[in-house]
Amino acid sequence: MVNWIGTKTIEEPQANEKPTRMDEALTVYKTKIGEDYENWTLGSRALLSDDNITKRIKENSVVEFKNGIKHFYHTKYIKVIRVDNQTSVHSFIVNIHDDKKFKYGDILKAASWKTPARNFARGNVFEEYKVQWTGAI
Repeated sequence: MVNWIGTKTIEEPQANEKPTRMDEALTVYKTKIGEDYENWTLGSRALLSDDNITKRIKENSVVEFKNGIKHFYHTKYIKVIRVDNQTSVHSFIVNIHDDKKFKYGDILKAASWKTPARNFARGNVFEEYKVQWTGAI
C-alpha cells in the first residue's frame, strides 16, 4: 500500500487472516480455549438467576483460567497445559516438519502427561479448527 506522500506502508493483518508463524498460532489457539471456557462459564442462561457475588466469582474464575493456559516447547511437540488447582495437559501441537504421520501444527489429544494420542489429528493451528476448553476434540 502507498500512502498519500508516496512512501510504502506496512499493511496491518486482518483479524480473520490465518496465522503464519507458530507463536501467532499458539496465541490464537490459547485465546480460543479461553473464549470457550468464558462462553461455558458466563453463558446467558447461567447468569440469569445468579446474584452479583456468584457473577463476580465466575468472572474471576474466567480470568484465572485464561491466565493458567501455558505452553512448553519440547523436541517434537508443544505441550499446552491448564494450571488451576491442579495441572493437566490440554493438548499437544506437532512442532516438527518431518513427522511421518502428521503435519506441522497438527493438534493432538493428550494420551498422558508426556505423550499425545497419535491416532488422528484434531485440527491444525494454521487452518480452521474447533477447540473446547476441556481438551482437543
